[in-house]
Amino acid sequence: MNKNEKVIMRNIIYAVETGGNVYGNKNYRAFVEAYTNSSIEHAITIGAAQWMGVNAQKLLKRIREKDQASFKSLDTEGIAYDLDNKSWDKYQVKKSSAKGKCIINIIDSAQGRACQDELVVEDIQVYINEVAKMGITDMDAKMMCANFAHQGGYGATRRVLAKSKTPYTLDNIYKASKSDTGNQVGTYATRQKMVYDSLKKYLPNTDKITSEDAINKLLEIASNEVGYLEKKSKANLDSKTANAGSGNYTKYWRDIDPGQHTQPWCACFVTWCMMNAFGQKTTEKMLKHYPFINCDRLGKLHSLYKEPKRGDIVLYYNGTRFYHTGLVESVPSSSKIITIEGNTSDSSGIVSEGEGVFRKTRTIGSSTRFVRPDYSMVTDVNGGFNEGGSSENDSGWERTGTGTCTGNGVRVRATPGGRILGSLNKGNTFEVDGSKSGQWVKIKVSGIGIGWMHQDYVSYSGTGVGSDGVKLAQRTLNNTFDAGIEVDGIWGPASKLAYTRALQKSLNKVYGTSLIVDGIWGNNTANAISIHNQKCGDNNLVVAVLQIGLYANNISLNGGIDHFFGPSTESGLKTYQSRNKLSVDGIAGKATFEALTGGTSSPSNSSSWNSTAYSTGQGVYVRKTPAGEIIGSLNKGASFKVDGTKVGEWIRINVTGLGIGYMHKDYVSSYTSSGLSSNIKVAQSALNNLFKSGITADGDWGPASKTALIKAIQSSLNSTYRTKLTIDGVYGPATSTAISANNQKKGNNNLVVACLQIGLHAHNISLSAGVDKIFGVSTEQGVKAFQISNGLTTDGIAGNDTFSRIVK
Repeated sequence: MNKNEKVIMRNIIYAVETGGNVYGNKNYRAFVEAYTNSSIEHAITIGAAQWMGVNAQKLLKRIREKDQASFKSLDTEGIAYDLDNKSWDKYQVKKSSAKGKCIINIIDSAQGRACQDELVVEDIQVYINEVAKMGITDMDAKMMCANFAHQGGYGATRRVLAKSKTPYTLDNIYKASKSDTGNQVGTYATRQKMVYDSLKKYLPNTDKITSEDAINKLLEIASNEVGYLEKKSKANLDSKTANAGSGNYTKYWRDIDPGQHTQPWCACFVTWCMMNAFGQKTTEKMLKHYPFINCDRLGKLHSLYKEPKRGDIVLYYNGTRFYHTGLVESVPSSSKIITIEGNTSDSSGIVSEGEGVFRKTRTIGSSTRFVRPDYSMVTDVNGGFNEGGSSENDSGWERTGTGTCTGNGVRVRATPGGRILGSLNKGNTFEVDGSKSGQWVKIKVSGIGIGWMHQDYVSYSGTGVGSDGVKLAQRTLNNTFDAGIEVDGIWGPASKLAYTRALQKSLNKVYGTSLIVDGIWGNNTANAISIHNQKCGDNNLVVAVLQIGLYANNISLNGGIDHFFGPSTESGLKTYQSRNKLSVDGIAGKATFEALTGGTSSPSNSSSWNSTAYSTGQGVYVRKTPAGEIIGSLNKGASFKVDGTKVGEWIRINVTGLGIGYMHKDYVSSYTSSGLSSNIKVAQSALNNLFKSGITADGDWGPASKTALIKAIQSSLNSTYRTKLTIDGVYGPATSTAISANNQKKGNNNLVVACLQIGLHAHNISLSAGVDKIFGVSTEQGVKAFQISNGLTTDGIAGNDTFSRIVK
């Protein structure tokens, strides 16, 4: 979404949630008690966009992080303590209570309102990104569905789409919502009409840049330069601090006028920032000459103002001439300005020959003047230094398909978010090669050349398999799932591992299955796909994985890898099922995906992972591929499974909580037949070292060890949270209540976390960081692994459900 679209959606969500369905209305102070609207809403709901439970906690934490001093002054009732220590999925206080009133004051503060405006836009963007994966291409239709998602989740969105005609336009989706009677979307007909009417009224077909947009971009660029130090020579010009000196050598002179190296550069800095934001042609118009390197000349070409505004160019006068300049970032009072200046110092006073770029707070002198550029001239930000056509040679272009533009006036840029090459209107077509950079799609347009378009305006159409389906499959795994595999046309172990990981990622994203993304085809992955078979009419990321698998088996699809399970995918799937002697039903279930993944078994079900080894060093990296991306690290003594695979100097290993990866042979011990007793010994030794349990570290997790762990938990709760439990080694109601009130989660650092880590080791879940009392990534992964294996909610938070199972 562009800035205007974000504002429109923010106004819409505020209106339907707390603004009485009037566009622009809102109630930042809104506070709804638990169970007011529904028997399943177990926590308070607050703010203009109605954040409930843990989302309300997220909002309040955001406010605290942004302005701790103000939060502390408003927090008269211990809300900060509740944020860090209470469970917010069931946080219940009365609106009229002291805490309720305190929360209202916090969210209605200046920072509270700003954080609400910020957070609702972030939420909306997440909704937009997710609904785009459901096959929606038009921005107004995505925004309508984002409203459904905010109201009733993605299930509500899918339900409405199932009733909608295709293509998924705003009109078709709105019409379908009217038939959603008896459900959350259809019941609120007035809400849906308000959203529909507002999108029709306020959403333009262009993303016109406002003066505020232009000023924001300019100051963002200038702010990013703060801390840059001038150089003593032409070396390291792009580094902020390297080769620092007083020679007046800078990247700003290099990019604007290299012949001026060694000259003062305060004005050159302003020119560079404007050039980087708007391009040379627009900068020249705004400054009325080019380049701006002389303060006196700028003052003679422009009207001068005594009172500053944000975005002005400040000119300082020394009694005979204007001699120093910078950009006005803000005006905190009638006598003060905050500026960003080049060629100055971080010391007080106006220094026109300093050593770098600094943010300054200045008192406005009687002779200080301000130039006000005409920002309405700006039609694009990120103009860059070389406006014009595509500079990329298309001789190496490898077409994988075609796409269609879904909006009017959509810009094609030379680089992701960079200078504009041209624009396309709705229905214009172009080629794609499968490349993506963040939210930008690489395209090739007749008359423009190779460039990048934002993914929100790209609709994929017919694609071809090209010379090698495997290469296309590998390239798509890299572009869509960051697989990092070699595009060599060989569908070997690395490609299959990446493919299984992609399936797990997509199941997590589309269905929330909480699978560990380890590249192992185990019971959890098999069960997840059994529940979520893919069939004709589905439109999601799992379908894309299916299509990648078909291409990997050299089955081309008329629709390409488009996430949509249409006739082409169904036909290709049946061909694959027939070839592999599967049931030819055109439905991709467990048997089909097991065949596509190669059926990589989990260690517990495979004789190939039949040996155990140990890390012989501290902080040894585990990598996704030999010498490749780091996926975690292990400390000395941490155990893992090996299957005997060796690639050069790299050993293939399987680590609980990390999955399958590679470790350098120099840090792998000789193999043993079992690691279970070793993990138990780690747990028992930790109990003795931390809690003086006095048990025998014999690798047998029997009654004595279990009792010692419960006592350790009780002792830790007492010392950490002052719970006053009886240390009796019995996990009874009192201990259960204490744990429920003091869940352990990522970021915690205490003895209760140590007990959790001991329990995980006792259940043969090795942690790369060991028993260190810190709830970090390793512990979170271990908790999730334990929760999955025990059929618990996989949230990575250790509450009573998790602890009560660990002590058994």
